[in-house]
Amino acid sequence: MVKSFKISSCNINTVFRHRWDSKDKNERLENMTMWREYALGFWYKRSKIIGCTNFNNHKKWKSVNLYMFGFNGIVFKTWFTLDFNGKHFKEIK
Repeated sequence: MVKSFKISSCNINTVFRHRWDSKDKNERLENMTMWREYALGFWYKRSKIIGCTNFNNHKKWKSVNLYMFGFNGIVFKTWFTLDFNGKHFKEIK
């Protein structure tokens, strides 16, 4: 389950996965590799992404921080990402 929402300039994405998720053809490899790692506990990761208000004008691009916080359980994994003014593309279905 993936949920995304925006509060002012803050983008928040939440993800909850469990071992019995429905396996789509595109997600099979991801699910197989995700559950091979046996790690329990909380984790944190910081990375850089592009932040901009006008994506077509590349001279105004800037680098912003993306923070990820998560928890790995025995049969589930959950995490959320947090960034301010980061560029996100909408998924086309």
